[in-house]
Amino acid sequence: MTSTSASRPGGVTALCVLTIVLGVLGILTGLLAIGGLLFQGQMQSAIAGLQPDAEVARVQREAAEQAEEMMQRHLVRNWIFVIVRLNVATAFLLGGIWSLGLKPAGRVTLLAAFGVGIFFELFQLWPTWEARELSAQMFERMAQAQQRGQANPPPGFDATMKMMGQVIATMQFAVTVGIFLAKSSFYGFGLWYLTRPRVATLFVRPKPADPQWA
Repeated sequence: MTSTSASRPGGVTALCVLTIVLGVLGILTGLLAIGGLLFQGQMQSAIAGLQPDAEVARVQREAAEQAEEMMQRHLVRNWIFVIVRLNVATAFLLGGIWSLGLKPAGRVTLLAAFGVGIFFELFQLWPTWEARELSAQMFERMAQAQQRGQANPPPGFDATMKMMGQVIATMQFAVTVGIFLAKSSFYGFGLWYLTRPRVATLFVRPKPADPQWA
């Protein structure tokens, strides 16, 4: 272990640590996504039932039903995304651990995970864009439901809430795009770094010497 650590550059160590962290976070996120696919409707209905305001609870239940309908419409796609996420995350975790020991399988695993990860992050923008309009509508309707319990709403309230809903949904999508760019940049750097000849040779195991020439 000491000789491996001494021969392993700091860049490789940093890359491995980051991929291990991404792997752990990805597995946790994937498990949460599975929970959402299985129990999202029940959880949102339970949250709606806790609302003291009947109008707000009604709107929240309707929003939960719309979200459930969208999820069921793309159920196969969503499950594929979850499975791919868990596989990529597992590859990051195992590849990072193996690469700390400069094992050739670790480098190959990370290269595959980086390549698949770029396309996976790109495809994840699709459901986020689809949910953008639903998110804006949910914000607008929740704000309107809360306002109905108050007298004399300010002029132009509905138009303002609609605009704010669009702004918030756009900001949420912009954050998703930012995360995509950050992750894709890291994955691209990982591909470039691990294919550099000086780094690639670190993962090449020397062939055992022939006993007759030893």
